[in-house]
Amino acid sequence: MSPWKPKSHGADRRAANAKLVRKQYEAQPDRADDRRFYASAAWRKFRDAVLRIRPICECDQCTAKGLLLQALHLHHLKPRKTHPELQFDPANVQPLTHACHSRIEALIKGGVGR
Repeated sequence: MSPWKPKSHGADRRAANAKLVRKQYEAQPDRADDRRFYASAAWRKFRDAVLRIRPICECDQCTAKGLLLQALHLHHLKPRKTHPELQFDPANVQPLTHACHSRIEALIKGGVGR
């Protein structure tokens, strides 16, 4: 180890753990269905159409602060897995920024939001 390199204090171990957790998550059987759905031409066309009409983040925090941030993601208000009939319903999706979408998904999955 170089004397000029600061100590990592477990950063390598944390990175390896995060990689393992991500790998385990991606190995779940329902993830293959998610990847297939979100890579489909039908979803991409629907997503692009909704974001053209509603290009601004609609999360409660952004609207409360009066922020006008470009939405990059669509969030299903009623989950696609439990309500497949609503997966292409414009009223069931909410345009969000990447940060807002990550925060909401983390809260739903029991994690800590940003």
